[in-house]
Amino acid sequence: MKKPRLENRQFSAGHQSEHRVLLTGGAGYIGSALSSWLLQAGWSVTVFDTMGHGHVPASRPGLRIVDGDIRDARTVRAALKGHESVIHLAFLSTDRPYDGSASLAYSVNIDGLRILIDAALSAGVRRIIFPSSCSVYGHSCADRDTDETSPVNPLTAYAEHKLACEAMLGTASPLVHVVPRLATVCGRAPRQRLDLAINRFTLQAVVERTIRVVGPANTRPCLHIDDACSLYVKLLVAPDSVINGRILNAAFENRTLFKTALCVANSVGGADIVCVPDHPGRSYMISSDQLRRTLDFAPARCAQDAVRDIAAAIVSGTLKGPFNTGLFNN
Repeated sequence: MKKPRLENRQFSAGHQSEHRVLLTGGAGYIGSALSSWLLQAGWSVTVFDTMGHGHVPASRPGLRIVDGDIRDARTVRAALKGHESVIHLAFLSTDRPYDGSASLAYSVNIDGLRILIDAALSAGVRRIIFPSSCSVYGHSCADRDTDETSPVNPLTAYAEHKLACEAMLGTASPLVHVVPRLATVCGRAPRQRLDLAINRFTLQAVVERTIRVVGPANTRPCLHIDDACSLYVKLLVAPDSVINGRILNAAFENRTLFKTALCVANSVGGADIVCVPDHPGRSYMISSDQLRRTLDFAPARCAQDAVRDIAAAIVSGTLKGPFNTGLFNN
């Protein structure tokens, strides 16, 4: 996809917040939704992104947009000046092996965080939120829900990189840091992804009337994108003593992929389900009890909400194909 040309811009008229947060990867799936949540909560927001998937955030008061690469230390240092917090969303996020791109993935995911930490310490940033992933648990066969003390078993380079970044943050003192391990996110966003399980099932159900499920017995939780955004806002304002150094699972609605497909089919008025049974893949039941206890956090939306929102956008034409492009897929 051709990268849009974009100059660094700032829009601040009428926005008086002294709280400034930088979102690396802020033009991506979660970032495109989170920036609106943060602006509404009174934060001044800097979106730092290469805009590589074609989405450019709309101009809004309190929003600054920096077209930059997380691997460019000078640009990162300049962008961070005056910010008190960072949410680090910039990450190559496919669960597939990085075919022929191992060095690129490492430079973005590992070197990128190292550059960000160094720049944050120099700029006087106080807090960094690094979203990890429940994929670090791999294939869990435990007879109880997987919690933050459970063994990790990364099955992909993506999961290995997430764990390496978690460890790197542990040496980033005096930065206050917290690591939410997110389930597969679902739902509608300005920069829509349709390659994530529930979103993909919804697309297939609406457009093809057939859902293809690889590994139907594998269990996965989910997290609605609105709840992910709400969680990030809570993590920005929580006391240092409550969150510093914590790893917190953020995962709900543990279902097998087959039951998830049934949920999607029922929510859109029916669709055929075709299963490919033999696939070990990722499978885990996740406990988020620690998140509930620590932040009094519980999800406000569910998988059915995500399905209905995406289905409505497809049917109305708000989301228009072709859907197999980089605009909708990472």
